[in-house]
Amino acid sequence: MALIFSILGSQPPREYPPQRIAFMSTRDRNFEIYVMDDDGTGQTRLTKSPGFDGLPCFSPDGAQIVFCSDRDPGSDYWAIYVMNADGSNQLPLTDSAHDHVSPCFSPDGSKIAFASDRANDN
Repeated sequence: MALIFSILGSQPPREYPPQRIAFMSTRDRNFEIYVMDDDGTGQTRLTKSPGFDGLPCFSPDGAQIVFCSDRDPGSDYWAIYVMNADGSNQLPLTDSAHDHVSPCFSPDGSKIAFASDRANDN
């Protein structure tokens, strides 16, 4: 007969690859999008607009970030934007004639879901 003992904590902690976190902050007196390493280092500001930039969501592969913004001059609505994970190539995906908020990539990264006040006939 053999006895097997397992001691909690005897296994080394599992190592995960470093992750990036996208977040919004008003540290510069306006909502902007930042990224940082999962240990809190490497904080970098990605957006700089006079409007609100927020609710960022990474693509599954980490290459892009989708977010909402009311940065369009003369518009009172929110639009969905996408940018590279380093903040470059910021492009609108929706018009700014309706409110579009809370964007998120699908698990395979091929689609973006978001909330909208657009009616089916518009």
